[in-house]
Amino acid sequence: MARLPSITSKEQLPAADQGIAEAVIKSRGGIHGPFTMLLHAPKLAEHLVNTGAYVRFEGKLDYVLAAYNAGEGAVDRYGGVPPYRETRDYVRRIYGYLGLDAAVLADARPAQRPDPPVSAAR
Repeated sequence: MARLPSITSKEQLPAADQGIAEAVIKSRGGIHGPFTMLLHAPKLAEHLVNTGAYVRFEGKLDYVLAAYNAGEGAVDRYGGVPPYRETRDYVRRIYGYLGLDAAVLADARPAQRPDPPVSAAR
């Protein structure tokens, strides 16, 4: 029985499927583990990347949507929905499409500029 070669870089895929490989790389930090084989079925790999974020963030829809929009690393860095206006607007828009109240989201406040650092010397 012939074995499938492992896919370890997006260049091994047809141009039409390289975006899915980029999503795997963005989400997982590289193509490794089961994705070296799953990318032979790109649509399946794409669904699993998104499902992985859902499981990882324990079903917190706002975190999952933010991870899809800004990347899982940004959600990790900020401990929730990052303060990027585009990402916060995206989360609110999807909540609206689903008929959910985005006001209940703790992280749904508009992005604000951080306060400038206070000078220690006076």
